[in-house]
Amino acid sequence: MQVRLLGTAAGGGFPQWNCNCSNCRGLRSGTLRARPRTQSCVAISADSRRWFLLNASPDIRFQIESFPPLLPSPNSVRGTSLEGVLLTNADLDHTLGLLILREGLRLSVYSTPRVRSALTNGLCVAQVMECYCGVDWREVDIEPSPLLCADHSPSGLHYAAFPVAGKPPRYLEGQASPALGDVVAYRIMDETTGGRLLFMPDVAALDARTLSQMRNSEALLLDGTFWSENEMQTMG
Repeated sequence: MQVRLLGTAAGGGFPQWNCNCSNCRGLRSGTLRARPRTQSCVAISADSRRWFLLNASPDIRFQIESFPPLLPSPNSVRGTSLEGVLLTNADLDHTLGLLILREGLRLSVYSTPRVRSALTNGLCVAQVMECYCGVDWREVDIEPSPLLCADHSPSGLHYAAFPVAGKPPRYLEGQASPALGDVVAYRIMDETTGGRLLFMPDVAALDARTLSQMRNSEALLLDGTFWSENEMQTMG
């Protein structure tokens, strides 16, 4: 399995445009030994030819441009090797990139019914996308299932979604109560090598089931927004 970290920052990226904390200030001034980071997004593939995105960040255009395998082939005028997007929730940080992808072919999007409903009734992303490329919505499975390409052919990867602690996106605050399917994590498995990746960019608590999933994975991409519980307060 090929895994490319296209972005590893929390919402807003690093530095965040309206933040002047010591980290963002230090990066801008060159006094902090760090690199700018775009918002969380991952590309995965079994064969280095057909790729899937784990979430679609607002920075997706830059992220695609920085990763040649996702660009049009040298012999074509347009195109991409992108086969689909797997969404963990309906947060803006994880879904606004869908609007950038409107200029391509019909897009396959894996999500829970709750996430699809939020993007349809809350953010109206689904309606906007239908006016451009259109979306092939695929409801995620909690049992290991083949991850299918846009033409429904096997990709060489399997996936399984499992619910994790979380809540509806902020733009639905007061309109929707927390429910199963608001947030999921993905376990990705390579059919050939047996490699197992766990992708959990948004999890509010680590219960026994989640910890068990973590122990049964070879690689883990976990929400790590803060170094400590009070970092946001101490950093201003």
